[in-house]
Amino acid sequence: METGSAMDSSFLRHLNPRELALYLRHASEKQSAKRVSTHLLKAIELEALPPTVFDGFLTSVESPCPLKNALWQQHSKHVRYAAIRRFGKDLESVGWEGTWQEVGGTEGLLDFCSQISVSEVKELSRVIGSCSERSAVKDGIERQRRVTELVQCLMCPLYPSSPYESRDQRPLNGRYAQMIPACTPGFVESLLREESHPLLESLPRKRLVKKHFKLLRRLVLDAISQEDSLKNSAAHRILDYIPLLLQSTSAIPVVEPHFSVSMSLAVSILERITLDEEVRFPERSFMPILMVPLVRRLKAHKVDRNRVRQIFQLAAKYLQKHERVRTQLSPVKGNLITYITDYWSSAASLFKGCMIDFISLLRPSTQKALFYYQDLIRQVATPQRYDLLKIICLNCPDIRVDIESDDGLKTGRIKEWPIFIFQMLRPDHSLSLLQRLVRLKPEGNFLESQPRSPSSSLGDPHILLATLQPGNNDPEHEPPEHVLETLKSKASKSRAQTDRAFFAKSAVCHAIASGSMEVYGDVLQWTRRFSRDVMTVRMTHSPEVISTTQGIALLGGIPKDLNQWDAANIRTRITKANSIMLNLLDTAVTSLREPFFHAPDWTGPLSLFRDVVMSRISSADRLEAHFELSEDEIYDVLWSETIDNLARSRDALWKRSRPTMDPAVAALKSAWPRGLPIQCLMGPVNVAVESAFTQTPFLANRAAEVIMADPAIALMDVTNDKETRHAIGQFVDSFDIALAIYVMQCPEGYERESRVYAAWSHAINALSHGRLSENEVELFWRTIFKRAIPQVKLPDSEIRTNKEEYPLIPTDVDPREPLEWNPAALVPPGVESRELAMTVLDCRIAAPRRLQWNTRHDFLPPKPETQAIVSAPIWSPQRLENFRKMSKPVQEGMIATALLVESSKIEGSSRILASPFPSRSIVRYPWLFLDHDFLLSSDALYPPADVALSHFIKMVPSTLLLDLTVSALNAFSRTPSNSTKLVSTERTAYGLLMLLSKSDRPHLASNLIVRTVLDRPDASSWHRQLLSRRFLGSLLAWQAQDIISLFASSILERIQHQVTFSSKKQKAEGSVISSDRCIKVTTVKFLARALDDADFVSPGFCVDILSKLLQTASHIEIRVAVLDSMLSRLGRCTDDFSNALAERLMSALETAIPILGSLNERKPMQDTDWTEAEKTGNLPEVYDDGGMKAFPPMLNVVLSAIASHSIPSDILRKGLIRRIVLPVIEKSKEQSGRWVKMFTLKHLPASQSIQIPTFPVRPGVLVYLIQTCSVEVPKYCLDVYQQFFLTNISPPAGLIQINQKVEGDLELRNSNEGQYWLSLYGQGAEVSTSPIVNLLTAPWKSSVASDGFQISHVQEIVVEQAEALLQLADASFRHWNNFMTALAPPLAQSRSEQDRKAWLANGKPVVLRIIEKIDALRTPAWQRDRHRQPAVLPPTFSFRLWSLDYPQLYQSPHAAQRCAMFAQQVVSVLQGILDLGLAHHADYDKVESHTSRCLLPEDGIRVACCLGKVELEDSTKLQMNMLRVEVADALLCKAEPPQNQDDEIWQSVKHMLEAWQKTRASLLAPSSRLLCLHSNPKAPSNASPSGTPTPAPTATDVLDEDGGWRHIVESVRLVALVDGAAVDESVTVVVSLLLGEMEPDVRLKITLPACTRNGAELPPVLLMHVLVDEWPGPQQKDESPRNGATVTPWSLLTRETGV
Repeated sequence: METGSAMDSSFLRHLNPRELALYLRHASEKQSAKRVSTHLLKAIELEALPPTVFDGFLTSVESPCPLKNALWQQHSKHVRYAAIRRFGKDLESVGWEGTWQEVGGTEGLLDFCSQISVSEVKELSRVIGSCSERSAVKDGIERQRRVTELVQCLMCPLYPSSPYESRDQRPLNGRYAQMIPACTPGFVESLLREESHPLLESLPRKRLVKKHFKLLRRLVLDAISQEDSLKNSAAHRILDYIPLLLQSTSAIPVVEPHFSVSMSLAVSILERITLDEEVRFPERSFMPILMVPLVRRLKAHKVDRNRVRQIFQLAAKYLQKHERVRTQLSPVKGNLITYITDYWSSAASLFKGCMIDFISLLRPSTQKALFYYQDLIRQVATPQRYDLLKIICLNCPDIRVDIESDDGLKTGRIKEWPIFIFQMLRPDHSLSLLQRLVRLKPEGNFLESQPRSPSSSLGDPHILLATLQPGNNDPEHEPPEHVLETLKSKASKSRAQTDRAFFAKSAVCHAIASGSMEVYGDVLQWTRRFSRDVMTVRMTHSPEVISTTQGIALLGGIPKDLNQWDAANIRTRITKANSIMLNLLDTAVTSLREPFFHAPDWTGPLSLFRDVVMSRISSADRLEAHFELSEDEIYDVLWSETIDNLARSRDALWKRSRPTMDPAVAALKSAWPRGLPIQCLMGPVNVAVESAFTQTPFLANRAAEVIMADPAIALMDVTNDKETRHAIGQFVDSFDIALAIYVMQCPEGYERESRVYAAWSHAINALSHGRLSENEVELFWRTIFKRAIPQVKLPDSEIRTNKEEYPLIPTDVDPREPLEWNPAALVPPGVESRELAMTVLDCRIAAPRRLQWNTRHDFLPPKPETQAIVSAPIWSPQRLENFRKMSKPVQEGMIATALLVESSKIEGSSRILASPFPSRSIVRYPWLFLDHDFLLSSDALYPPADVALSHFIKMVPSTLLLDLTVSALNAFSRTPSNSTKLVSTERTAYGLLMLLSKSDRPHLASNLIVRTVLDRPDASSWHRQLLSRRFLGSLLAWQAQDIISLFASSILERIQHQVTFSSKKQKAEGSVISSDRCIKVTTVKFLARALDDADFVSPGFCVDILSKLLQTASHIEIRVAVLDSMLSRLGRCTDDFSNALAERLMSALETAIPILGSLNERKPMQDTDWTEAEKTGNLPEVYDDGGMKAFPPMLNVVLSAIASHSIPSDILRKGLIRRIVLPVIEKSKEQSGRWVKMFTLKHLPASQSIQIPTFPVRPGVLVYLIQTCSVEVPKYCLDVYQQFFLTNISPPAGLIQINQKVEGDLELRNSNEGQYWLSLYGQGAEVSTSPIVNLLTAPWKSSVASDGFQISHVQEIVVEQAEALLQLADASFRHWNNFMTALAPPLAQSRSEQDRKAWLANGKPVVLRIIEKIDALRTPAWQRDRHRQPAVLPPTFSFRLWSLDYPQLYQSPHAAQRCAMFAQQVVSVLQGILDLGLAHHADYDKVESHTSRCLLPEDGIRVACCLGKVELEDSTKLQMNMLRVEVADALLCKAEPPQNQDDEIWQSVKHMLEAWQKTRASLLAPSSRLLCLHSNPKAPSNASPSGTPTPAPTATDVLDEDGGWRHIVESVRLVALVDGAAVDESVTVVVSLLLGEMEPDVRLKITLPACTRNGAELPPVLLMHVLVDEWPGPQQKDESPRNGATVTPWSLLTRETGV
């Protein structure tokens, strides 16, 4: 106990939170708040009190005086967090200014922020930024000004004019950004208008919207309207706030009634994007973000419908202008059009125009259009569905049918009507529509779905008509029996099962359609003859037959028109309907015994009962109102013969059926049901409801029999006789269902409570007597009752529950004397579970609530047992989760227990709490040690105590945990590596260290963590958890810097020791480095990565450490990690500030240039090393991991950083290139030059010498620079790479000699020096050219370097490369083609418009120059020269085609003119091919291929129209015209089918194709003709100009009846589907083209037999075609076809012409 103190700490520790707050409030009033806070903080520092006590003090006092002390103290992390949260609450109060001044104002907060941890900065920023959300301050302008001042001072480098300067150098701008919502609107607006700012990516957007809604609303509207003052990047960023603004619940008043502020903003956005011409709005947000939420709220707020219509009209206008947004429109639930349909259904005349507008915007598939609208039609009420169908059919672009018009129904686009259309409409509408369709389409092939006739795959409209035909409800009226008799007769006589099932199903459908229950019942009785025909039964009893709307309405028994009926007749109908349902059920029960029985086949009859009952419930009010019936009368008419009587009848049916299946059922005792159990009698209807009270006496009595059962019956033992058990099966009444019925049917209140009490009393007394003990009965029955009736309150328990007040530290002992303590002494003893003898009651309790409809399940005997009474262990998960709810003494007892248990596991450690803690005068824990029996119990073992400690780590004394952790680490260090306890000891030690790092004083773990990381290098997985960012972020600023400084200095010391040892080792072999002075590479890399983006220490501090590591470490992996961290930091520097930091980083990087430019980054060459190598002649080894072309790791890190995404600042990236990369290249050239000199001296004869250029160690670095940052690279790099290219392509003689030697010597070639030499000088034509060529096909950016290169220089270099490659060309032209492919025009859709402009300006002139050079070389003299050089020249035809003016290469508003010009150029090319003769026939394919590369489909169609408009009757241009038509056809084949048939372009296509059909050209354009017919479905496939179908010619129409020729002419017939054209002329055209495709060396030796047609001799060209085509297929070279015809390979004669 404490002495001499105003407050007793032990007393405070035992108070609950409410008592503690009251006590401290009174203490503050008697003394002063400052004095109380001083006492509490001192006690917390001594750990006499847990830090959570201070929470109660902060909430109990209103004075801000204790706040400053709590914030500035440094011994409790928890107290600082509590003080920060209290500071945030005070800022929301009226007296916020007093609190602000109490903590020192802006200057005091700056000092505070510079000292606290990163996590505390985050929390402080959050509470300050959130203070405006719930603020009680009416005028918060002054507070906003203060917070703005604080933010600017915290980020003083960004705001140099701020009045104070923060001393904190840590990069915490992202954390401070959380304060922005509490700043002034002016500051926020200026920040958001910035094009780039470090804070923009870290803004708390949700809180910003809550506070600055008006500001953001204005900025968003300005951004949409493209206000000039907003820069593009800022506008796009502001538009990202739209979703949050539209979800805002801001309370800003709105003028428009029923509108919220977010709804008003949404309408304003909609008006601007619709009415303004130039707007900026993300189209993807229109539906999900803007319109759908807006319309949902319009409906919820009940906005005036006229206003809603205006909004819909605006949305329709927007969608009409934006085609891509229209793809978001669909009739699925939740889409915009479904809400419009809702409004239309309630005000059709007002919203009809809107409905028409939106339907016209939807584009479903033409064939499935009505399926597309299925859900939309179902959405409206049945009477309105026909009107909606009319709107859809009339206005849908792909339907356009007036269903009110006979012409529309007969000739419209709807070929197949789905049957659901007729099922959804009102019966009179469905009948009228179907009757008209039957009349207009007597063939009956217009139904898409069921029911299907046996002779057609389509539906039978007559069956559907019979189903829809309303029957006469007059009882005296009889349906047309001859129809039913015919169907029944056909079903009985049909031999095919499918026909039999169809007619039987049709009979049932007709019976339902008749509306007569007698007929329906008779037909169902008749269908029982098919009970053994499983497929027929499945059809006749399927849900789509008997569970249709008409079928359910018929069995419902309540007609729609009640005027012709009285209540007695209604009751008779219901009785008849019930008998029909029982008949169906009896059919199903009878089928149970069949071997083919399958329960899913009977879902129709089983679900029918539920559907019929629901139908009657929905019609009950109408019946009651019409006949003015009382409740008793309505029950007598409707329900007396429904639920209860059906249940009774079904039970009787099963009582008759079950004995027939198992005779033993008849001998069952009364405890077991012989019919159905109660859960099956309920069926799908829940009768355990109050509305069923007195309505179901049969079920109620059955439930009472189960619940209030005679104990002699309920507790009767279950027989072991197998036959009896098989008879019982699963037919056992469910106690749960019976209890629910027994209780829940009673009216709520006294009667229900009485029922509950009666059932409970009977259960715990009569049904438990002699079976369960007093403690067992409570748990046993409470569980069962809670499961059955969870919503009912049960009687209070009579058994005392233990409050789990354990463990408790003894308080009536001398704390200075040792005490043996058993924490589990107060745990109450438990009661074990025991098995019970199985009784009928146990079977009822275990019976399933829902029973599968199957009698083949055997009896499942339950295993009854009582519930065990188990006291929760000390470490039970429930207790740990509810730790905060426990009393304070129990919490203290659990902490002490966990510490003592963990201490007992550590061998050789000094005991925890071996003396009073924290001192003998101030005792929180007495002198304790654990009882031996407790240590052996499970309570002390599971779960581990460190897991328990983690649940209350805030309250655990950190100094005790420190002592425990030190002992555990020492024990771990003493454990042998081969000990079986090593793993558990390691886990305990590191687990405690982790806990210490998360305790109230995490800095106590710092030294231990550093020591562990350094001394235990193998535990790297633990290192990442121990020295984590979370831990470092929890330390105060100076503590974090100290631990990093300690860690880094220790690492540097060990690295230096290893370097010194390595140098001494070379002089004195055999020395061994001490293991405790070693440092693992992964540990150093871990430090380097920890310093990357570290916000817990200043960047300058990190750079200093990284610089020292880079200079000290020699391992390449360490250097790579350090470089990566330094370059990452450089990338986060900006142009505006941090220049000093960037300079420090750049200076540190410069020290790595010698290593980066070395031959081997693992072992850089020094001058002494070169001298030694030159003396011995041993070439230095070159770094070759990954191959000679791969960049070494350090160089790769530097080059990767050049990319703009790594270093966004252009200035810093340029500085990195100039100061680091280019010097590295020079250093690399120098190193490579020395190596090359040594290599040539070694491998050339002494008399020879060679002067060759030198290159960097990795020439690929030049390629990378040219590709990545060509604007910053000097011309020098491009020239060096060109020199590298030419040297490899055209090496000098001496170099060729060395290359041959290296290639010829296998050992040398595979060696390191051989591989490196070949990577520099032996690549040959494999050297890469694409990096430079690609500069010509991408947008060119002018060089920003003073010595940079221009595009003209690049063009010259590419031409030089082409000339060099021409000299190496062989017949395959592989390297040449690869080179030229990179120069191809960027016509693909993936290429941008800028790429095309760049190619026109830069690439096309180079292509033309290359063509000129090739043409200049291809002279007659060159062709005659046998020793010509180059030996071959590549063809240039494809390159010339590149120079055509493709439409997509030029942007102009006159697309038609561009296409016409391009088509004229194609015609010129084709004419050139014809002029050159047959030798150039292969060029035609290239023309067709290149012409088809038009990017836009409409451009391809325009070009096709220009090419296809020819004078085909002009025989002088016949061949040219045919080529033009063929190219035009190829373009049309790639075109998409027309969306709009009235489009001007497609009309031109139609006219052109019609012209082709009338001429011989049609045989060359079959695909186009099909396209034309597709676009005009009314046109016949083969019609003469007069419209009369013309049969296609056959073989006998052309040739004499020679069987050998018939096949040939049939193949021609496939092509010659031409109207009015002679077939022999068509074949003449085909053969002419074939001749044009043959090579010059083809010879056709033709012998003309006597062959005539109708007395006229066949044309020779036709005969030649026949002779060639008689050839059966490809043959060997030395074989010739028959009749002396010599031909080229078969493939040349079999093209798409059909021959």
